[in-house]
Amino acid sequence: MTHTRTGMLFIRAWFEDGSSRPLRATIQSTGDVTNGIEGGRTVTDVEAVCAQVRIWLEDLEESEGPARG
Repeated sequence: MTHTRTGMLFIRAWFEDGSSRPLRATIQSTGDVTNGIEGGRTVTDVEAVCAQVRIWLEDLEESEGPARG
């Protein structure tokens, strides 16, 4: 039986009143749930959130090796 790795990424987003950049998003992730949360950061714009999701997915894909199927 082969081990299938499962990654997770959590995004918590909210707005801070009175800020010139009110969006806040805390992103926590892991490439393998058996390791627990491995990283986290807070960003303040939509593009930064999207960039972090892309980086996480690309890292996950790269560590998994060639596509199967």
